[in-house]
Amino acid sequence: MQNQIRPMKVLLIEDQLGHRLSLMKVLSRFKAEIDSAVTFGRARDLVALKVYDLVISELLLSHCPEIQGDGMQFWYYFQALHPSVPIFLIADEVTRMTTEMFLHGSMKPPILNKPVNEAALKHLIEREVMAFLKIA
Repeated sequence: MQNQIRPMKVLLIEDQLGHRLSLMKVLSRFKAEIDSAVTFGRARDLVALKVYDLVISELLLSHCPEIQGDGMQFWYYFQALHPSVPIFLIADEVTRMTTEMFLHGSMKPPILNKPVNEAALKHLIEREVMAFLKIA
């Protein structure tokens, strides 16, 4: 019997509509089931209702009236609940470089430059997620 891959369940946290739609387009190529949130409060609500295979989160939600934390705070919160689920953070280059300077060790999440390079995202998804989705 041939191995099949079940649909990947993704939580996408991004407040900028253009970036959110672009990421959703890329993720749809993986036949992903995508839930999206524009605030970390909404993301916490979704995490309470469903288990995800991958979370992609903006590091700083700049256009939200209610920010309720930042991407690193959400990463720590989510890792406490689901330590085996990968989280990819996205940020502009300056924010990414500054954040990476303060993070040490193997526990830090991948941080992708914004706008997200499709090939880099595809590589991370294949390396971090797809192998775990294969079912007999």
